[in-house]
Amino acid sequence: MAEVHKFPVFTGKYEHQIDGANRLVMPAKLRDKLGDKLFLSLGKGAYPYLVLLPEPSYQRVVGQLNETELFDEVKQDDIRDMFTDGYEVSVDGQGRLRLPAELRKSAHLGSKCMVLGVFNRVEIWDREIFEIYRERRGHPVS
Repeated sequence: MAEVHKFPVFTGKYEHQIDGANRLVMPAKLRDKLGDKLFLSLGKGAYPYLVLLPEPSYQRVVGQLNETELFDEVKQDDIRDMFTDGYEVSVDGQGRLRLPAELRKSAHLGSKCMVLGVFNRVEIWDREIFEIYRERRGHPVS
């Protein structure tokens, strides 16, 4: 497993489905690196998606945010969004991650989704939105 400063590195893209109980089976290659304590929140950017951080990555982000200037309005807005939309989650014994309904709705996640290993995090995208993103970036769509 590749590590950067003892943080797991995630790679790859996997097509999966969310079941009727808002559960997503996490790909085994990613699941093995995630650990027990996870933080799930909305991603930041032009497209809606979820970001899943393992405990070491989450603690690193918290440490960096702790140094943020209290009166920097833009950064404080980002921090507020991340934590008010955030949940502590875990993968169950069958490898499933339960997605809070509110986050699923905010990320526009249908039943078909893409689970992406993106360096120090895992992202969860609606499949159609991810294909639009890929096309606009000039990448082939499967």
